Amino acid sequence: MYIFSKTRAMGLLAVLAAFAWAAVGPGASIFGGASARLVAFEPLPAYENGESCEWEVAAPQASNLPTSVSQLMPRAASQLPGAPAGLTPRPPLRYIQDAYASFSGVSVDPVHNEVVFNDENKFRVMVYDRLANTPAPGEVTQPKRAIGGLNTRTQYNSGVYIDPKDRHIYVVNNDTVHELTIYGPDKNGDVEPTRMISGTPYGSFGIAADETTGELFFTVQHSGAIMTFPKTAAKDAPPSRMILGSSTQMADPHGIAFDPKNRVLFVANWGASRTPVINPNAPATDPYPRAAVPGSGKFVPPSITVYPADAKGDIAPLHIIQGPKTGLN
Repeated sequence: MYIFSKTRAMGLLAVLAAFAWAAVGPGASIFGGASARLVAFEPLPAYENGESCEWEVAAPQASNLPTSVSQLMPRAASQLPGAPAGLTPRPPLRYIQDAYASFSGVSVDPVHNEVVFNDENKFRVMVYDRLANTPAPGEVTQPKRAIGGLNTRTQYNSGVYIDPKDRHIYVVNNDTVHELTIYGPDKNGDVEPTRMISGTPYGSFGIAADETTGELFFTVQHSGAIMTFPKTAAKDAPPSRMILGSSTQMADPHGIAFDPKNRVLFVANWGASRTPVINPNAPATDPYPRAAVPGSGKFVPPSITVYPADAKGDIAPLHIIQGPKTGLN
């Protein structure tokens, strides 16, 4: 991130003011108020690279968004990639930070009476007692434990799932981090994940699990796909199968739920779609499309589509819930 030097920026504003004054003429009004007049003029210095303004590196920021004010303090200049020699870190004058969570995902463990929320605002995973009650107005319910910080490797966390057997928490990261991060039942604070699965791509959002087969299902927004991984998948393992293609009628899928009785998947689609392109040079172990046909994007009404849990490829949904009578929006 860069900012203008204050002095040089003022010089540029003076030049622009002079141009504006010359364009409208003496005595004319630019903004409908008093007549424009030249107040001051400061010539800009010349630079070797030909730029009209010198760029100065702004106060260095951490590579990950902070979970506390203390993490907002800048790093040493030597830690910044490509930082000019002699750069002095400058702390911010004040902090503006939302103190409250913005929940983006929820999972319930009825066996241990816990409920897990993803906090997309401060990049945290928060575990509460399932029967917790918020106290008097002005206060907030405190979690039993909260996982958050630079070491957790979670950002823009969306879907979340808690294993009812071993209580491990599976966190889907949707944007700047795409790996699935998994935390053990004892994890709390700014801690490393117990393990990760890197095969979940950028844009993954929802998660569901089939405890009978030991599989995890993920929705992928941008290509309109469902990826399936074994729960025990290695870090760099590819998906075991995918539901993907125009016949699926998925369009920006977000939430996903698994029905263990009928063995079907319910997918909530927001309605933005495009035609994905699979790289013909990609290995067979990486069939996920990472591009789209230019101009193929379109908006369709939101929907809920239903698929067999063991399906793969470009298949049509078993059922579609869509239309003005559904109330979906």
